[in-house]
Amino acid sequence: TVGMPCWRVSEAILQKVSEYKQHAEECRKMALTMKDPMHKKQLEEMAEAWAMLAKERTKQIEKSAEAAVISAP
Repeated sequence: TVGMPCWRVSEAILQKVSEYKQHAEECRKMALTMKDPMHKKQLEEMAEAWAMLAKERTKQIEKSAEAAVISAP
């Protein structure tokens, strides 16, 4: 990311956010098919972890955008 324009960095992070959300959804769908309660719980926890990661990265983008606005001439 060093040397990349700010908007390109945000674009790359947005792509990752989309991927993280997709992983979360896949884990949720698989959890619905699990008969073993332990496996179901593990997949639900994985889904939550992916969702939290997506949320953290979204906050990172928002902070970057705020910083860009504040530092703009």
